[in-house]
Amino acid sequence: HSLALDLGLPPIATATLDLWNFKFRGRARPGPFRPQQVTCISTITGTESEINFHMVPCAMQSVVGPIIPEVAAAHAAVAAGDNKEIKRVLI
Repeated sequence: HSLALDLGLPPIATATLDLWNFKFRGRARPGPFRPQQVTCISTITGTESEINFHMVPCAMQSVVGPIIPEVAAAHAAVAAGDNKEIKRVLI
C-alpha cells in the first residue's frame, strides 16, 4: 500500500495490470488479437478461467487502442465547432 502511494498509484490492481502481464503462446501471428493466443505471465490460481478473465480485457483494448487518436480528434473538433472534421472522424 505505501509503495503504491509513493508511486502515485491506487493501492489496487488496475486494468493496465493485464497489459503488463501477458505473453504470446508460441509465435505471435498477424491479425486480430485473440485471448486464445496469449496467456498470463503471472496468475494467482493458474486456472484457465483466471487467464481468460485477464486476457479478454487485453483483446478489447487491442481493438479500442487504434481509435483513441480519432476520439481525441473528435473531441477537439467538437470544441472548435469544426463540423467538417466531426463528420470525417465519425464516418
